[in-house]
Amino acid sequence: MNTNFLRERREREGSQNHVLVLLDWENLLISASSIAPDKFSIERGLSDLIAKITQEVGPIIGLYAFVSYHSATLWGEKLNKEGFFIIYCPKIATKTGEERDTTDGELSRFGMKMIEQMPRITHLCLGSGDQDFTPLLLRVRERGLKIIFVVGSPQSLSKELIKFAEEIPGTEGKRIYSFLPRE
Repeated sequence: MNTNFLRERREREGSQNHVLVLLDWENLLISASSIAPDKFSIERGLSDLIAKITQEVGPIIGLYAFVSYHSATLWGEKLNKEGFFIIYCPKIATKTGEERDTTDGELSRFGMKMIEQMPRITHLCLGSGDQDFTPLLLRVRERGLKIIFVVGSPQSLSKELIKFAEEIPGTEGKRIYSFLPRE
């Protein structure tokens, strides 16, 4: 679909932004792991994050968390309580007998489908700083959408990915949000 067509359609439907949020849950947890688990509330951190993105960018039209079986067991109820749809990403045995994580591939495939099927999306919010998502981000940019990030720590965002983040109007900052579990 033509990028100009999408822009014209958005203009006809109103200028309000619409955000699709895709979280690589384990990536966020690992990068936010400097906080002692008994001292924080995942729900409060997610709730604050969702409120901030909604206030600063616009309404969220989809919340998806990509998780392994282990993470789904530990965190699925809390994520669901905050409005996230859980997408299970199994680990697959390789020919050498090792396990391969499928999260990055599943999240990328899903993101590609959603940006094609949901014309109201103006922003993709990626909850990961992993360079493996570069092809998805290139496609998002090609479609004329803006990109924002959620990270567990500023150091977890790849320097190569920072260039994709939307600039905050009137500032020199970029739309990079921290997932901060709260006490």
